[in-house]
Amino acid sequence: MLFRSLRSVEVDEAQPAIDIRTFRPLGIGSELVAAGMSMVGEHAGLRNLERIDQYLTNLSRLGLIEFSREPVSNPTRYQVIEAQPKAMAALKLAGRAPKIITRSIRLTSFGEEFVRTCLPLNGRPHSESRPSPN
Repeated sequence: MLFRSLRSVEVDEAQPAIDIRTFRPLGIGSELVAAGMSMVGEHAGLRNLERIDQYLTNLSRLGLIEFSREPVSNPTRYQVIEAQPKAMAALKLAGRAPKIITRSIRLTSFGEEFVRTCLPLNGRPHSESRPSPN
């Protein structure tokens, strides 16, 4: 299951993630309502979606992924997360005008090498499995 999550991050490049905070003027005193909400578990086809936080924490601890403050290149990818029931509940809990902070989950260079070497696509090393640009 852990490696399905890793493969999901690798195949689609950076994955969008959001944090939801309460609104406060200038952000002073805002409270974190939900952190690191993403669709990595769903995209990986995990059975135990409630364990995704532990899976991602372990992948980060191993140096395979990083939780980045940089957003993904396509901002519309965050809308899928915001439309999920858990995110909608967190937005409601955050009160009037909640703040959504966009982040991403990315493979580290070590993670990229690990995926290429240990998790080949279709039995071939990753570098051979992608079609050439020509």
